[in-house]
Amino acid sequence: MEEARPRSNVYETIGQSIFLNRAAVKMANIDSVFGRMFTDPKTLNNQRSLVHPDEPFYFADICAGPDGFTFGFTLKGKSDFALQKFLAGTPETFDPYYDVKDLDGDGDIFKSENIDALQNYLNKCTMHNGVHTVIADRRFSVEEQENIQEILSKQLYLCQFLTALSILRPGGHFVCKLFDVFTPFSVGLVYLMYRTFNQISIHKPVTSRSANSERYIICKGLREDIRDIVRAYMYEINVLQNKCNANSEDNDVQSIVPMHILKGNKNFYEYIRDSNNQLSEHQIRNLRKIRAFLDNGIENVLLNTPNLYKNSVLDQHQIESLFDYRCVYSLDDPILLLSCGRSSVLAMELRNKDKQWIPLE
Repeated sequence: MEEARPRSNVYETIGQSIFLNRAAVKMANIDSVFGRMFTDPKTLNNQRSLVHPDEPFYFADICAGPDGFTFGFTLKGKSDFALQKFLAGTPETFDPYYDVKDLDGDGDIFKSENIDALQNYLNKCTMHNGVHTVIADRRFSVEEQENIQEILSKQLYLCQFLTALSILRPGGHFVCKLFDVFTPFSVGLVYLMYRTFNQISIHKPVTSRSANSERYIICKGLREDIRDIVRAYMYEINVLQNKCNANSEDNDVQSIVPMHILKGNKNFYEYIRDSNNQLSEHQIRNLRKIRAFLDNGIENVLLNTPNLYKNSVLDQHQIESLFDYRCVYSLDDPILLLSCGRSSVLAMELRNKDKQWIPLE
């Protein structure tokens, strides 16, 4: 598996690069793709910096370890901050916070009182302005339960969104790790963020494991006029979900936005559908590539090229062995490239119904 992953996705070879871990590389990719939203955050119209000249840049990291941020909120124990590995600056520049009991707390973000305590603490630290940017990059083990990872993560999604709305300043940005977004609950959460921010996007960084369902929701420009309404609603949902958990009820909160509202917003509905379809196709394609490399390396990839594509070419150009040519699988629309010597290169787009080899100009 360790060899198959980088062979199926060349970006795997980057590793952690100059950063503390692979997660930071993904954040660097997001920062670049979305207009330096971390390193130089700006207002929505990009006319001025989100950070005023007379204040520091306030950056909060919730449910994750330190990567050079200002504030951190996480669980105690094995998920606690590893300050001894803090490389972006001195540990003294990082302010860990756990909950209403401060350093004696457990850092459980599911508890509403902990979210309230974090909000009050950051209000004091930022003179009631809030932080500029929030990142939530939490995940937990779902070994042998991968197919229901989205369901197991639903309250984590909710509480990370709720916490971000509690501590962000108007115009601020938020990035959160998600996995599948298929259930009405998850789609409803994304819809609420769609209404609360001026811009949202669902993005999979190139260094993200190509065969898993990981993706990130990017939210830019918090709307002050909507924030308090949505935050109060999410707060009540979390209270209700905690009651269901405490009573060990089989039923829990399964939907938070009526389906007719989700479908009624055509732009949002089509965006979620297209995003899910594209990311699912990407995941399936890369799972097949990893399986091929695991089974028999590059030979298996070549030998499993459909006969419709290879036999006619082998006969036409009198190629005796499959290994006289190389089959290149792209990460986007699949295409076959065939070099027949010097400038003679043929291409076939596999998505076209008319499978023909066309000279590559």
